[in-house]
Amino acid sequence: MNTSYFLKLHEKGEFLWKEGKHVEERLIYGKYVVQIHCFDNFFVEVYYSVRGNNIDDIKAIHKGEDWDGYLDSIKLEHLMKS
Repeated sequence: MNTSYFLKLHEKGEFLWKEGKHVEERLIYGKYVVQIHCFDNFFVEVYYSVRGNNIDDIKAIHKGEDWDGYLDSIKLEHLMKS
């Protein structure tokens, strides 16, 4: 069993911040800063609430359409340097 199931949301965010690689971020409606982090070839989105000053959600990126909001801004050579 993966111990990440037992971590609280902010603990998961701290883990990704320390151990993962920041790939990209975007702002959604001035409400959320959504960051992509990569950890061991696994990508997740971290939803940070601007108003609440906290992490509201962390979602795994599973499907191709999950990347749609980032396609114009991600530089592939940035990912290849790891």
